[in-house]
Amino acid sequence: MLPPFACADELAHIRVSADGTHFVKGYGSERFVVWGVNYDHDHSGRLLDEYWNHEWETVAEDFQEIKTLGANCVRIHLQLGMFLDAPNRPNDTALKQLAKLIQLAEDTGLYLDLTGLACYHKNNIPAWYDALSEDERWNAQATF
Repeated sequence: MLPPFACADELAHIRVSADGTHFVKGYGSERFVVWGVNYDHDHSGRLLDEYWNHEWETVAEDFQEIKTLGANCVRIHLQLGMFLDAPNRPNDTALKQLAKLIQLAEDTGLYLDLTGLACYHKNNIPAWYDALSEDERWNAQATF
């Protein structure tokens, strides 16, 4: 028997309907209604990418609770400074943790809505980012 958080079926691809008015699942016409939550910060104001390395069990438990509550989607907010070590160099540790989160979402039967380029907490904005020219900033954002 699968644990209660396991998803027995692969998540279907979600796409915009042919008439552009709603989402549909897979290659058919079954309507998909996004019903989810923002998973942006914990009770103390920390963002996910600030604690997910050391408190993974909390994240896993939260995803289980989100699924149990009937949601099908989780929106997460990723901070640019946590994912780039330099304007053109991704942070491998953060990318591996994101891959782990994607697997958790799939295993739990939840879709992820990734929101990026966040610069919410000043201490997570690297000095090099503020020093970039506008063109260089656009390039760093493209790398992100």
